[in-house]
Amino acid sequence: MSLIDTREAVFSPSYKIIRIHDYTLPDQPGHPEALDAAYQDQVAASDFAVMVVCAQDLLKVRLTVALHDAPTEVDTTSWDSTRRFALPFPSARLHAGDGFGEGIVMDLLDEGDYAVIVQYRGRDTAKETLAREWPQASELAGDDLSDYLNQWAGLEEYFLTLYPAER
Repeated sequence: MSLIDTREAVFSPSYKIIRIHDYTLPDQPGHPEALDAAYQDQVAASDFAVMVVCAQDLLKVRLTVALHDAPTEVDTTSWDSTRRFALPFPSARLHAGDGFGEGIVMDLLDEGDYAVIVQYRGRDTAKETLAREWPQASELAGDDLSDYLNQWAGLEEYFLTLYPAER
């Protein structure tokens, strides 16, 4: 059992949404219901995608994807939540990001079903930081605003672990 690939992106997810799915399956049944559920529970899934609703979308979030070739144990002690799902990847191509191209695209080992473990931390810290800093930030514009807010990029973190599902 070994780590095959790791990718990381730091970005502001549009509309606070991160979707994890096969790159060729953008609009499948159950997506709207999964998104509604994610607004209640932060993370939810349909049969074809996992939906994550971030705590905020003004501070950039950190998204990391780790691809393994076999089941692996994950550290649950340093994360606020750990959720497990199974998704099909018929093209062996993962998209983890928003609907506007921000995020991570990764080739998987082979087509088929994968276990997808979603972990997160820092949601409350990001919201509190934004509430504290917004009065000063709101006076800025353009690059000055971006530079100011980028001091806290990655406070809100999401970690995805993927491996082929056992058959």
